[in-house]
Amino acid sequence: MRLLAYMVQRGDTVTVGDEQRQVKEARLLHLSHGRSEVVMVFKTGPSIRVNANAVTRVQRTWRRSRREAR
Repeated sequence: MRLLAYMVQRGDTVTVGDEQRQVKEARLLHLSHGRSEVVMVFKTGPSIRVNANAVTRVQRTWRRSRREAR
């Protein structure tokens, strides 16, 4: 599926170039002049910084909620 970068969550698999990487952490940064960027930290490989409104190809791992896991 395709999502805006600011919608990426921990555990999602993101396509970076020709590779697929699992997101360890995604942080939204608010910059000057109203711009926002997302820093995606991956379990393997270097992190990347993209515009928050950039369209990103994501494979979401649907997890059970904390209540359901109990």
